[in-house]
Amino acid sequence: MNLDHVKASLQLYYIIVLRLFFVFSPIFKILLYIKDHDVIIELYKCCDTMIEYLY
Repeated sequence: MNLDHVKASLQLYYIIVLRLFFVFSPIFKILLYIKDHDVIIELYKCCDTMIEYLY
């Protein structure tokens, strides 16, 4: 089993899971009701930072 292949698969998995989490999580829906867009933007920045860290 190739280590690079495993790493690439994990990166893809994390990207999908993190995006799905932010789209479907109840917390995200609550934030939409609050309409505090700055908080939502910060959460997405945090998500993107985690993805960049994996690369």
